[in-house]
Amino acid sequence: MAAPATLIDLIRRPHTIIGLMLTLPYALVLNSADVAVSTRFWEDGTVRRQVRASASSYHRTALAKWTADVEAGAPWQHHWREIGKSDASVRFTRNFIVSRLPAGQTRRLIVTDVFDDPLNVYSTYEFTETVSIRPLRDVDPAMAAAGGRMLSYSVQMPGSIVDAVVNPMSGRGAPDIEGGIVRFALDPSVPEHQVTVVSKKVRWTYLIIILYVLGFVLYQGGRFIRRNLSSKPKRI
Repeated sequence: MAAPATLIDLIRRPHTIIGLMLTLPYALVLNSADVAVSTRFWEDGTVRRQVRASASSYHRTALAKWTADVEAGAPWQHHWREIGKSDASVRFTRNFIVSRLPAGQTRRLIVTDVFDDPLNVYSTYEFTETVSIRPLRDVDPAMAAAGGRMLSYSVQMPGSIVDAVVNPMSGRGAPDIEGGIVRFALDPSVPEHQVTVVSKKVRWTYLIIILYVLGFVLYQGGRFIRRNLSSKPKRI
């Protein structure tokens, strides 16, 4: 079990080194009724990637393989899967969880903490990654464009999201931002999508400590002044 966070740990959120590049097989998008991928970051750098897909019962065995072929983009420490069934379809969910990646990975999540910008009341998180959809054949992108299928991709960040950009932008319009979650609709006929998400979170722990220190200084200063005033000789 990890040791409890110290006061310094609570004040300072270190730069998180994350190597992420998500690659999905085109067969997963083509043969599924819906595909949703989500990535969630916590303040301590822990990341959870989840892949959810549903397809007809005919594709039950293949669906497990297609989700297993998703390259989540990091040496994930733990993963699990869950299968849901109905009369006509099957839903497959696969989770990947990672924390404390070894040094040397490509930096994809940049955290601007109190030591980088001490006068700012917000910590800033900027996440960038490339989402690739890997075709098996040259005609796959054309088939995807004709079928009008879209890949649902969401990112959940610490704090509130202030900016979200995907390049190229799909015909569905701008990303949908709701608090700390942004949802993208990615066109599988495009082989690569560059996703950038920026969020801000109020440094409540830092502000509380600063207010406590200021309150303590003012309290001690007031006591010092009152002590000096009471110690002065009074005129008769």
